[in-house]
Amino acid sequence: MAGLLFTKASTSDTDVWFAGSLSDTWFGVNGLGWAISMAVGAVVYALFGRRTSTAAGTGNEPAFPALQEAGQ
Repeated sequence: MAGLLFTKASTSDTDVWFAGSLSDTWFGVNGLGWAISMAVGAVVYALFGRRTSTAAGTGNEPAFPALQEAGQ
């Protein structure tokens, strides 16, 4: 969603389909909305981390034991 703030979609200067509120900034003019999206995603991932479930076990068990047994 953050990348859309820097996006401008148009066919000409007068026919603008969509313009984000920050599309006239340096990042928007140079088409770097995708980089902003990746940076925001990396920051969110770094802050909240990967979710792990401790209630199910240690995490070393196979996800589908029935499939493991069927393959043997």
